[in-house]
Amino acid sequence: MAAVLAAHDYKFSLDKDGEGAPLIQLEIAGGYDALLFFYDDDPAQPGYESLQLYAAFATDGRVSLQTVNDWNYNYRFAKTYLDDDLDPVLESDLDLAGGVDLEGALVIFLQNYEAVFETFLTEVVGE
Repeated sequence: MAAVLAAHDYKFSLDKDGEGAPLIQLEIAGGYDALLFFYDDDPAQPGYESLQLYAAFATDGRVSLQTVNDWNYNYRFAKTYLDDDLDPVLESDLDLAGGVDLEGALVIFLQNYEAVFETFLTEVVGE
């Protein structure tokens, strides 16, 4: 995973989440921070079966639920919601179960996320 990110010039650091699973902190869309979570570790098979990209924005609660609902109605491949502080979060999931070309799938996943991310910044966050 790290080799793929490095080969495509992503700035990132490796970490672990609260449960000890790998976590990658990466820079996307010209300087914004996102997290790449690893899910569904099956001890019977090597690797994780899904990935999730996650970015949150501190907006002091100025984003309305209607704005979030409109986003989810109009866009595919990423979802948004308001977190406990009423700040918007943008997430996208990649299913790896059954086997995929990891490099190709990861690169397209990141490109798609960055594309919707930039629209999200304008339409939801207001940047």
